[in-house]
Amino acid sequence: MQSLWRRRRKSFKESYLFEFSRLFSYPFTVLFYKLRFISPNFVTVLSFLIGVFSAFLLLNGNYVFAGIVYWFSWVFDLVDGELARLKGKASKFGAWLDGILDRIRELIILIAISVVIYINEPSLFVMVLSILAIISTLFWRHSALFTKVKFNVEDSKPKDQKPIEVDVAIQNLVISVLIIFNQLVVLLLLFAVLFNLAWIKNVLFWVIRYRKR
Repeated sequence: MQSLWRRRRKSFKESYLFEFSRLFSYPFTVLFYKLRFISPNFVTVLSFLIGVFSAFLLLNGNYVFAGIVYWFSWVFDLVDGELARLKGKASKFGAWLDGILDRIRELIILIAISVVIYINEPSLFVMVLSILAIISTLFWRHSALFTKVKFNVEDSKPKDQKPIEVDVAIQNLVISVLIIFNQLVVLLLLFAVLFNLAWIKNVLFWVIRYRKR
C-alpha cells in the first residue's frame, strides 16, 4: 500500500497544502480499506454529513468546533477518491455524487454563515453579499473545470490568457480558519468578490478563445 502512495506522488504533482491535507486523509483511507464494507460512495456521503454538522455547530455559535469539523469534511472528501483508486472502484457516478454533494455542502455552510451574520446585523448589505457568495460557489469551480477540459489549457502558450483556478485545499483551509476565528464577514466577502471575479474572467477566457477560432 505504501508503494501505491509513492507511485501516486510521483505521477501527480500537488500543492504543499494538498500534501499536508493528505497526512490527515491517508490514515482514514487505510482504515476504511481494511474495513471491506466501507465503500467510496459511503465516505462521500459521510463527508457531506460532516459538513452539514459543521453548519449546525456554526448556527449554535460553536465557531472553533465548526471550523475544525469543516476541515475534516474536506479531509473525508479526499478519502473517498483515495479509497476509490485503492479499491479500483472509481466510477462516473461516484465522481458525479462527489461533485454534487461538495457544491451542496458549500451552499449549506455559506447559508449558515449568512444566517449567523444576518441575525447579528440584519441589513440589505448582508443579504446582497450572501446572494453573491452563493452565486460564486455555483459557478467558479465549474467554470474552471470546463475551461481546463474544453480548451486543454495545459497546451496553451505562455503568453495566452489563462483561466483562474483556485487550489481547493487552500479554499477549504481558508474557510475553516476564518470560521474558527469568527471572521464570517470576511469569508462572505471572499466568496462574493474574488470567486465571482474568477468565474467571470473564465467566461471572458471562453469568448477570447472562441474568437481566435
